Amino acid sequence: MRHWKYLRLLIVGITLQLACVLPLAAQTLPDLKPGQVVYDLSESLSADYLRLTESQLARYPFAVRVVYLPQTTGVNLGQYAAKLFRHWDLPQDSLLLVVALDRRKMGVHAGSELKTLLAEEPQPEQDLHQPTPIPGVTPDPTLPLDVSSEFDHLELIPQAVNQIADAMREGPDKRQPSGEPMANEDTMQIEQESNPRPRRQQTLDRSTWLLILGVFLLMGLAVGGFYGFRLWRRWHQTRELIDRYSLQGQVVYEQLEAVYADLEAVMPDFHGYLGETEKTLGLFLKSMHSLQSEYETIFDAFDAEIKALGGQRDDREAAIDFFRELELKLEEGKQLHEQAFQVLKNLKDVRQSNQQLFAVSDQKRQAFSQELSEMRKLNPLLKLKRIQLVYQQRLQELQRLEKQNERDPLGVEKALKDWRKQLSRLEQETRSLPHLWQQFNQDLKQRIQDLRKRVEKQGSPAQRQALEEIEKLHRTLLQATQEGDVSQLNRWNERFTQKLQALEAEV
Repeated sequence: MRHWKYLRLLIVGITLQLACVLPLAAQTLPDLKPGQVVYDLSESLSADYLRLTESQLARYPFAVRVVYLPQTTGVNLGQYAAKLFRHWDLPQDSLLLVVALDRRKMGVHAGSELKTLLAEEPQPEQDLHQPTPIPGVTPDPTLPLDVSSEFDHLELIPQAVNQIADAMREGPDKRQPSGEPMANEDTMQIEQESNPRPRRQQTLDRSTWLLILGVFLLMGLAVGGFYGFRLWRRWHQTRELIDRYSLQGQVVYEQLEAVYADLEAVMPDFHGYLGETEKTLGLFLKSMHSLQSEYETIFDAFDAEIKALGGQRDDREAAIDFFRELELKLEEGKQLHEQAFQVLKNLKDVRQSNQQLFAVSDQKRQAFSQELSEMRKLNPLLKLKRIQLVYQQRLQELQRLEKQNERDPLGVEKALKDWRKQLSRLEQETRSLPHLWQQFNQDLKQRIQDLRKRVEKQGSPAQRQALEEIEKLHRTLLQATQEGDVSQLNRWNERFTQKLQALEAEV
């Protein structure tokens, strides 16, 4: 990103240089007003002077237009006159004068028909510090314009047009030799478009070409320096990397060997697990084996990569990437080694937590056993053999989990949660047996006896058959309650209640 920042600054600088070299392109061209001969873009000349100039220019045998510019620094007046001539699309038998008010210069451009009557050589610049009289024109000292000081050269415009007209009438053979001025040495300087070319083609003088060439030369030097600096910087960074890895590569290599040995040492602690714990550790062990394999590849290629640092460019860059990867793999190995210790610590914590749950569960088992004894004392008819058998099965399952805790602590943790839920449900169902026994042996038994009397007296055969089924279900539920068979109670109790209520509603 820093390189692009430098390149943008370079482009901005070149753009500013081009803006200074080509001010003509930025010059604003005025619009043509039909019938207007004199254009004062400075708005500093008096209306009387402009009317007098327009009347003087009207007497020539060809059309003449004059434009006064206030600021012309850096502008070639001859080129500006040619450009404005084409912009206005003036007739080819007309003449355009561009007068600089901030210096004693004037630009001239004639149409193609006038150019055929003029000499092929461009008109040189002429300079006049003292005005000369113009035939037929008498200066008016009362005009608002002070022609005796700052703008005294404006009085020479008709004289310059006279010189051009005289040259046109005399012909090329009678013209003054090339390089001589059309007026005295003390007249206004005249800039003309040199080396006339086709109408729509813009030309640049020698100095402008030299400036443009210089700008492009600076551009080339700047771009070359920029990319040269980048190449040098890249070479310097490469050299620093080579020196760094040549010195530190062996250190990193030795650290990698130490981390590899640490991983090997901790690996046996992950073996011997079963069930859910083995499944959970599988992905972590896979990561450890993969990193160890990468370490072994690094160890095999290390010597060759050390030699490649001083070899060819492509080999050297590949070696540098190799040594960069070394540091990343070293950091990855350290993190994985720390994770291994954290995993083993978590397994130990789970194992200890399970041991505490075993102790709590054993206490609950003893309390429940005492509760069953008291329940049989209070209800001698409740034998509770079935629930005692289920309870013994839960106890055996708890003992099996306690043995499994050493090799599968994660699986035991999950199984203990289920075991505790089942034991809680079994305790609730057992505590409800005395109430169910009293209900089936007294209340429901009496309701069935009353129902039998009504059915035998006025019941139909279908109702008698339904009564027999109800009595059979009652005996089954009574026996299940006495034995503590909770599964039978849950299976037949709802059916018994529905049939009993339905028959009572019918009879």
